[in-house]
Amino acid sequence: MRTNKVLAIITIMLLGLTLLQGFTHVIHVRELSGVSNSCDKPYLSFHGFMDGTFQQQADKYAKNNIGFREILIRLYNQHIWSLYGKSTNYCVMKGDDGYLYERYFVEDYYESRMYEFADDSSSLRERFEHTAQQLSLLQDSLASHGKKIFVAILPSKNILYPDHIPAPDWNTRPFGISAYDTYLQLFDRYGINYVDMCQWLKEQRDTLPFDVMTKYGTHWSNAACVYSFDSIVRYMQSSDATPFVKLSISKPYIDKKRHPDDDLYQLLNLILPSRGEKYKYMDVSVAECKKKPKLLVIGDSFFWNVKYNFPLKDIFSSAHYWFYNNSVYFDENHHNVSEVNLSEELATTDYIMLSYCRSEEH
Repeated sequence: MRTNKVLAIITIMLLGLTLLQGFTHVIHVRELSGVSNSCDKPYLSFHGFMDGTFQQQADKYAKNNIGFREILIRLYNQHIWSLYGKSTNYCVMKGDDGYLYERYFVEDYYESRMYEFADDSSSLRERFEHTAQQLSLLQDSLASHGKKIFVAILPSKNILYPDHIPAPDWNTRPFGISAYDTYLQLFDRYGINYVDMCQWLKEQRDTLPFDVMTKYGTHWSNAACVYSFDSIVRYMQSSDATPFVKLSISKPYIDKKRHPDDDLYQLLNLILPSRGEKYKYMDVSVAECKKKPKLLVIGDSFFWNVKYNFPLKDIFSSAHYWFYNNSVYFDENHHNVSEVNLSEELATTDYIMLSYCRSEEH
C-alpha cells in the first residue's frame, strides 16, 4: 500500500513537472536539429469551437509544446536507432559500417532522383540542354564586359563513398539520367567554364592523407574543402596576367570534429552524441594580396564550409552568397534575391561562381 502511494506521488510530480515545463519551459533542454514547423497558440471562438477547428489547433499546439518534448523525441529515436538500426528521419539513411547518407544522394546514385523533376529522360535532357544554352549566352555576354562566370562542380558522398551506400528496396523505377554526366557533356559542347572538383577528389580519395568526407556528415571535410577552394581560387586567377592573391595553407593537424562534420548524425536527434571522431584540419591565411575582386556565389550548402575555413574578407572585397538562389548572405543591403537588382549586381561583380553539387538537378 505504501509503495502504491509513493508511485502515485511520483507520477503526480512528473505530470506536474511536465505541465509546468510545457507552460513555462523553465528547464533548458537541447533543441531538436533540423527544420520544425511552429504552431501558433489556438484562439478560442464560438465559431471555431462549434466547427471543431479550435480543438484541432489545440491538439496540435499541445503536441508541439508538451513539456520535455525534445527529450521524449530523442529517447524514442534512440530506441529505434539502437535496437533496430533505423533512422526516424526520412532524409537520413544508414549505410554499411554506420555511414550516413542523405536520401537525395542515394536516389541520385540509383539515378531515380530525376523523377522528382521529369517523367522521362528525354524531357529532362532537353531541360538540361536549354539551361546550358542559356548559360553559354550569359557567359559570352559577361565576358564582353570583363566578367567571368563558371560552374564549380562539388563532390557528393554517394560518388566519393559508394562502397558504403545503402541498397534501398523502394527503388522500383528504371534508371534515369544523371545531371552530372549530362551537364559535363553539355558544358564541353557549349564551351562553358567549369571546374570539376568531384572527379578530382574521386580520383585522389585513396591517396590523400585525410578523409574527403566524414562518416556522419554530408558535406566535404575541412581538408577537402581547403584543397578544393584553393584550387578554385587558382582557377579564377588562371586568366589573369597577375594573380590577385596567394594563399598559405598550414600543415594538416588532428583535432576533434567540428561543425558540420556530423551534421547528418545531428539530424537523427538522438540522446547519445556521436563518437568522438577526430579528423585532419588545415588553417588558411593570405600570404599576399594585390587586389580584392568581388565574388558572387550562387549555390548550395557546401559553400558554408568555405565560409568557415577561409578568410574571405581578406581575399575578396565582398563575397555575396545566394543560397539556392533565394536567401542572400554576407550582403548588408539584401536578404533575399528578389530584393537585388540583378543588372547592378552583375555590373559590379568580377567573378560569379555557380556552386553545384552533382546530386542536385537544378
